Amino acid sequence: MEIKMDKMVIIVSAVVGSLGALSAILGFAAEGENANNPNPSPGLGICAALFLLVAQTTVSAVAAVGYCKFRPVLSETKQTIILVSGVVSWIGTVIASVLFLFGASQNANGRSSGGMYAGAAVLTVAATALGITSFIMLRRQPAEDAPNKPAGEQPPPAGIATGQPQFQQAGVAGVYGSQAPHQQPPPPAQGNGTTTQAPSQQFAPPQGHEHV
Repeated sequence: MEIKMDKMVIIVSAVVGSLGALSAILGFAAEGENANNPNPSPGLGICAALFLLVAQTTVSAVAAVGYCKFRPVLSETKQTIILVSGVVSWIGTVIASVLFLFGASQNANGRSSGGMYAGAAVLTVAATALGITSFIMLRRQPAEDAPNKPAGEQPPPAGIATGQPQFQQAGVAGVYGSQAPHQQPPPPAQGNGTTTQAPSQQFAPPQGHEHV
């Protein structure tokens, strides 16, 4: 199946993917710098949370506009998948942001983050991937769900007759429908020894005199 990607999908996916990847990288970097002194982890964790929130807000805003536009042509199954992916993506974003900020507060107070940065970075990757997937499914949905009827079921173009031409059908109806069936002459009536012949359907030629 061929998947056509429009410019909007490419741009949004690139921007959101870059922000999500940057957030995850900062999260892993904060985890690696957790034991160093001085400790730059709080600043890295806060920046990671901000980049993640910006990425999720961007993809959600664009997807919401597209959902309102393409909803009439979306199937119920695709609507469910898109909505569930968006909700799960936001849940992962909120949890990751809380872990980033909580780890930063722990480091600021001289305590270890306890792997919070790494866990938040993993959730960042998952949330970003779900958000982008939901947006891509939404943008390509109208092209996939467009009704495709077989060629045999398409209505004929205007001006092209199917079957017998109409003028032939009209001619047959005029010839056979307008003529009355052939009438047989009634049998001769018998009575009182005389035979009376029914009048002919055609006019007899004129005669001068009739012999008795």
